[in-house]
Formats: sequence, structure tokens, C-alpha cells
Amino acid sequence: MTLTEAIKSGKRFTRKGWVGYYDPTETADEAELFSARDVLADDWEVEQIKVTITRSQLIDAYRSTLNKIVLDKTKRIDHINAIAAELGL
Repeated sequence: MTLTEAIKSGKRFTRKGWVGYYDPTETADEAELFSARDVLADDWEVEQIKVTITRSQLIDAYRSTLNKIVLDKTKRIDHINAIAAELGL
């Protein structure tokens, strides 16, 4: 993924092989500067947060989002995103 995509994700991000993550929601006293290679690189990664939910939590989230999303083939990803949002993911 590109640096722009990583920043737009709203998640903490890093470059493959680097230690630690940048948090786009935190402000720093000094602006972080990236090299031209960093800016042009496409090996940026966002932090993947692992969560555990129960079957009943998944079903409750699904039911809660049914009224918010019209289910058809073109809206399935919207429904998945709505469920994730309902679960706080």
C-alpha cells in the first residue's frame, strides 16, 4: 500500500521492516519527514488489530445493521463495513 493509502486508513502505519508505528491521529511538535523513497514506496502496512467476538455478538451486529443497509450484490461490502463499525472495528 502507498503512504497516502496508509494515512487515509486512519490506522497506525509503518513501512515493511521498520520497528514501530506512526499514528495519524497524534500531533507531533515537529513534522515527521519522509524521504522521497519512503513517499514513493508501496510497501507501507497498517496495523492489524486482532479481536475476539462471540457468535452472539456477530449475530447481534448483523441484525443491527440489516435496517441500515439495502442488501443486494453491490452493497455487500457496505454491509460488511457496517457490521465492522457496529462492532467497533
